[in-house]
Amino acid sequence: METFISYIEELVYLHDQVIIPGIGALVGHHESAKIKEGRITPPLKKVLFNSQVRHDDGMLAIWIAQREGIDTRKARARVARLRDSLLERLEQGETIPFGTIGTFHADRKGRPRLEPSGHNFLADTAGMLPLVLPPTVTRRGDDTGEYIRAGSNVLARLFKYGLSAAVITGIIVISQSKLFQPDPHTGQASLQAAPPVQERRTAETVAIVSPHHDFIDYTPSL
Repeated sequence: METFISYIEELVYLHDQVIIPGIGALVGHHESAKIKEGRITPPLKKVLFNSQVRHDDGMLAIWIAQREGIDTRKARARVARLRDSLLERLEQGETIPFGTIGTFHADRKGRPRLEPSGHNFLADTAGMLPLVLPPTVTRRGDDTGEYIRAGSNVLARLFKYGLSAAVITGIIVISQSKLFQPDPHTGQASLQAAPPVQERRTAETVAIVSPHHDFIDYTPSL
């Protein structure tokens, strides 16, 4: 029986409904990721049981035929023997472990019932463990369902300090570029473009000596 249970487990991973003829249907119930008690649980698919669905859709027999390499007729016969064995044991009051799916038992009216194990049959997240949140993450007091980080926010501090450092660095660069110029009226520095440096040229005075005929002979009186 363990081999057939493993086949059924494989089908539960692949489909949202697997019918065990004469017993009932295993129905996949999907749940999204949740944050509860300081942990993030991944999305999952649990198995529920519907005893009202007992018809044979042939899927289990086809899967057994493929896995065993036998024809469908022989596979249907094996499914029938599995059904008869389960019903007989349930009528005797047995509790039947059914792999990772759960445990079968009969209710007071003799109908099959399943106690699900809660195993995750969602193939994408199967085997994932819950993620424990840091203690600084708390839930808001309102009904929004939002979560906030209590206490100091390290990322916010780093951003604030990084922004301040960038501003200070920019001021230093600007001051070194001589963009801060004193206002001649107020005497305070203001952010304005520095005036272009003008070259100052000193006019050179060249002594001009008059020609010789410009001189006047002078003979002082004795």
